[in-house]
Amino acid sequence: MDNCKEINLNDYVYVKLTVFGRKVLSDYCSKAGVTGKEARKLYYMRYNTIKIQLWELMHIFGSTLYNGATEHPFTTGFVFVHEENVK
Repeated sequence: MDNCKEINLNDYVYVKLTVFGRKVLSDYCSKAGVTGKEARKLYYMRYNTIKIQLWELMHIFGSTLYNGATEHPFTTGFVFVHEENVK
């Protein structure tokens, strides 16, 4: 495929969460029996930005990402990836 870059679904990405996004993550963690403090450590949360594997990001937030959604889990439409992980 011309002009495409490759990223592995197991690579870590970074996203900044909205209030809604933090609630989605909190609900997911609660169902899994993970406390808020454990979740912040597990996802390296700093200033509402989390570090998470791409496949898990899709698993947790996928159902909230659709055309016409009125609430968004991320502050921007961007997912950030370390340059060395993009081929």
